[in-house]
Amino acid sequence: HPLVQFHTDNKLLLTSYSQAKLKLLGQIVANPDKNNPENTFVDYRNILLQATRLPPRFTAQINVLLHAIGYFSKELNHEEKSYFLDQIEAYRRGVLPLTALRIMLQTWLITHPSEYLKNQTWFAPYPDVLGTLPREEIERGREMY
Repeated sequence: HPLVQFHTDNKLLLTSYSQAKLKLLGQIVANPDKNNPENTFVDYRNILLQATRLPPRFTAQINVLLHAIGYFSKELNHEEKSYFLDQIEAYRRGVLPLTALRIMLQTWLITHPSEYLKNQTWFAPYPDVLGTLPREEIERGREMY
């Protein structure tokens, strides 16, 4: 059960690394051959390490964004969807950071809860302490006058 939960909670994150490896990991978790749990865990770990060896490509992140917005397709109006797709295009061009799109999705999660998305580690793949920047880094370049 813990491996199934880990896999479920990390599906979007794993998708951002490799859809092919995600599919293979899903087959390992399903355990159709009824392997013992220790072997299943070792097999999963080996493929997980292969899958996360290289950083995700931006095109894979776009795929995750499109997948995630699908969970809001009935709740969002045409303008909201169109705006989000425009922002994905800005991300693709390198004008907008991925975090901006993550924040937009997280905001929609507040008004349109999805248990599946709420538990996805893709929204916060690193511990908060790693995202804490010194004050001089945060304020750098913000003096407008």
